[in-house]
Amino acid sequence: MLEILLLAALTKQIGKIVEQKGYKSGSYKVLTVILWFGGEILGFLVGVFMAGGDESTQCLIYLVALAGAAVGAGIAYSIANNLTTIGPSLVPTTTEQSLMTASERKLPAPVLALFWLVANVIANVSWGAFFNWFNPTYEESLFTFANIAAGVASGVIAGFLQWLILLVGIPKANRWILASWIPATMFGWGISAALYAFLPGSTGIYFLASAFTGLVLGVLQWLILQKFSKAAIWWIPANVVDWVAAWIVGQSAFMLNISNATVYSTIIGVIGSITSSVAFIFILAKTFSASESGDNTPIFLEQG
Repeated sequence: MLEILLLAALTKQIGKIVEQKGYKSGSYKVLTVILWFGGEILGFLVGVFMAGGDESTQCLIYLVALAGAAVGAGIAYSIANNLTTIGPSLVPTTTEQSLMTASERKLPAPVLALFWLVANVIANVSWGAFFNWFNPTYEESLFTFANIAAGVASGVIAGFLQWLILLVGIPKANRWILASWIPATMFGWGISAALYAFLPGSTGIYFLASAFTGLVLGVLQWLILQKFSKAAIWWIPANVVDWVAAWIVGQSAFMLNISNATVYSTIIGVIGSITSSVAFIFILAKTFSASESGDNTPIFLEQG
């Protein structure tokens, strides 16, 4: 039901964008639905391949399918957003807000926040899947390699999915500047994997390692976000809070004997994304409100 509501909101938004550029919206709404379900089907097939027929990874399959739908949604939005204006807007404009150009519009904040949560859950679940792929027999000699490789690989997935969300959230941004988000995220997640692989197994040390990872990742990603808004400084503490919260939940999960790796990773992914999703929406709101008021105007917003 929630998926249908999200799709309805997306098709409505894309319809407004193309109508403001002088196009009739019907065919573009149909295209959006096709890309959404086409991406979901492709994601489902990829998820089945990753799961390897294991029934305990049903959640992983569904999450990868949702990721495919999100990619399809991103493609549909990008197509609409990059259309050339051919005539006057077909949307009635009665207020200054409605005169905002289509390229400045973005998906509703709750939708972006939900996509952010889903992206991080997918990346967290992928970590376990990649670890099993690199070390299927759980050999102790391969643990360090498998954990670091899984951290880096899932960091790439997290960075790529978050990059797609950033493209929608900041539609006028230079996409190549934003693309640096992917290696920055990969590096941050790789550091987390390396710390947990090499540091001694102490509760206090792991707590500090989580806080340090959040700090490093927050700074790396802040270097990109600060090109668009001074409010991006909040991204750093938000990441620290998220990584520490994820560690706390992870400790609690062990005490509660949660044995299903997919459920465990999903819970950590959700809890470890709440603060950053709120910060993300806050930063976007400050970015656009500052741009409209002429204060703290974002830079590097030309389309790349």
